[in-house]
Amino acid sequence: MMVKQILLILAGLFVFLSLIGMILASHAITSDDFTKIKPPPEILTPPTSNPFSGIQVVSVPGSDTITLNPTVRPAFINFWATWCRPCIAEMPAIEKLYQAQKGHSDFYIVSTSGREEQIESFVRQKGYSFPVYRLISTPRTDSLIRKIPLTLLAQGSSLWIRHNGSANWDSEAVHQLIEELADNQ
Repeated sequence: MMVKQILLILAGLFVFLSLIGMILASHAITSDDFTKIKPPPEILTPPTSNPFSGIQVVSVPGSDTITLNPTVRPAFINFWATWCRPCIAEMPAIEKLYQAQKGHSDFYIVSTSGREEQIESFVRQKGYSFPVYRLISTPRTDSLIRKIPLTLLAQGSSLWIRHNGSANWDSEAVHQLIEELADNQ
């Protein structure tokens, strides 16, 4: 009888703490700080070496496998997911950057999770025109991409920007850097 009462109390305590945890998590996810767009990212001077070369992605829609090996042309690479609110918050700025710089830079907007249909539907509903890819997950990619959104600006073996979290990618600093890199090819 006493054991039964203790188990009931423990079960009630577990349910109560679970509800409190869900309320706190819900508040954190819906707070303005969670989806707040940060100012333009810091430009790495001098650039660092690019550990992301050789990562493989698949085009969406389609089945073309591409190896990310930035060459002479600058490459804007963004790792994201459809469930990631900070990722979604920065997408309009990425679209604007793409529209302005697609002639100067290659763009790889790479989903780290989700089915092809889900990714394609999301992009179509939002009206984005940038090229979208799915990540081919490997132990190497899992160790490099731990937190999303993760955005890179690379050219050849040089990594000019590596930024975790959402940012204003349509900033003058990013436009200027892409144009300078493209002009110095």
